[in-house]
Amino acid sequence: MSDLLDAVIRSARTFHRLEHLGRRGPTSTLKEETITDLLLAELQGREFEVVGRCPRCGGECPDWTGSPRRPMRVRAKALTKYQEGGNSAHGKAPTGADFVLAMRGTDGREVLMFVQAKRAVPGKKSLVEADQYRALLRAATDHHAVPLYAFYVQQPDAHTSTDTRCSRHVSAAERSIVLVMAGESGTADYLPGLSTVDLLSRGLPLRCLGGCPTVGSTERAPVVERADAFIRALDSDYRPRERVDRSDDGAPPDIPDGAAVVYDDGAWRVGRVDAAEDQVLVVRLGAQAVAEEPDRTCIGWGQGMTADQVRDAARMWWKLNQARAARVRHLVAVAEGEVVGVYDVVADPRSESVNGVHRIAFELVDAASDRRRELSALVAAHPAKSGARNPVRYLSLA
Repeated sequence: MSDLLDAVIRSARTFHRLEHLGRRGPTSTLKEETITDLLLAELQGREFEVVGRCPRCGGECPDWTGSPRRPMRVRAKALTKYQEGGNSAHGKAPTGADFVLAMRGTDGREVLMFVQAKRAVPGKKSLVEADQYRALLRAATDHHAVPLYAFYVQQPDAHTSTDTRCSRHVSAAERSIVLVMAGESGTADYLPGLSTVDLLSRGLPLRCLGGCPTVGSTERAPVVERADAFIRALDSDYRPRERVDRSDDGAPPDIPDGAAVVYDDGAWRVGRVDAAEDQVLVVRLGAQAVAEEPDRTCIGWGQGMTADQVRDAARMWWKLNQARAARVRHLVAVAEGEVVGVYDVVADPRSESVNGVHRIAFELVDAASDRRRELSALVAAHPAKSGARNPVRYLSLA
C-alpha cells in the first residue's frame, strides 16, 4: 500500500529521468517490463529517487521535477506472464493486463483497473495488439474492472511532450506516463489502429489519478472519489461497482483496507484468502537480543525497545506453511504473557530459504485502536497451552 499521489508523481519522474539520463542515441533506455516493475514498486510503497540535472537545460526545470505531493492510498499488484497471456492447455483465459490497481471507498464503492503497459513513441506506429486488446476487454468485463492502457512515452529530449486531455499537468515528466481507456470495437474509444499521437490525446497523465481539476477532483478528496473522477473523465458512462456478493464466482472479491488484489489460478482473491480461519497469527517473542541481519536491529522483546523495533522483531522470520501464512490478516506479538504489539498485514508474506530452512516475513502496520482492543481480547480469551514450545499459533475471527 502506498501514498498514491506521491507514487504517481515520483514514478513518472523516475521513468522520465532514467529515460533521458541514460540515453545514448535514438533508441529507448529501458524495457517496458523494467518501467512497469519500477512503477509497481512505487505504487506498492517502495521509493526511488533519480538524482541528476536536466540534460536539455542543465537545471531543475518544471519538465524535470514534476509536482509536490499529498498522500493517497492505492493497492497495486503485478500479474505474471501466465496470468496475462493465459494457458489454453490448462483452460486459463488471458487477462491481457500487466498489473491491477484497486481502490475502495468506505461506502463500499470499488474502482478496479486492469492495465496493459506499452511503450509509445510519437510519430511511430502504436503497439496496441488486437488479440491482447480483446483479452483485456473480456477480462475487465468478467471482473467488473476498467480496461486501461498505460503508455510509457519516449520523447526525443527531456523537454518535449505530447498533448493529452489534461490542461493542468503538462510538464514532460508528468506526461511521460499516460493512461488511456480501452473501448469496444465500433466505438470511438477503440484503440487498435490509432496513431500514437491520437492515443495520447485521448488519455490522461498518471499524475491526474492523484487528483486534478481537469478530471474534477482534488488532492484532498477520498481515494475512491479521485479514482472515480479520473475514470469518468475518460468514460462519462462509467459507474463504480458496488460491493460484490461473495457468492458470485465470476466477480473479484471486496478489497479490505490494507490488502492487495491478486489474480490467482484463474480466480480473484484478496492478498490473503477470504475465509475467517487463521486470520490472526500470534507470535511469542523471547528475550531481546541483537539481530545479526540488515533488516532489523534486534530480535525478541525488551522494555527499552521502540515501537519500530518491536514491529520488526514481530514481522520476521517465522517457520510457517506458506499457504497458511497467506491467510493471515493480523499479527499479534506477545512477550512475557502480555500483548506488546497488534498489527495489520498489508501485503502477501515474503518467503525465503536459508540453509534449507523455509521462513516467512510479513509487512506490518500498527492496527487501529478498536482492532487492537478486539485482537487483544481474542488472545486473552484463547491463551496458549501450558508448556507450549511453538512460538506461533493461529486464531480465527468470528
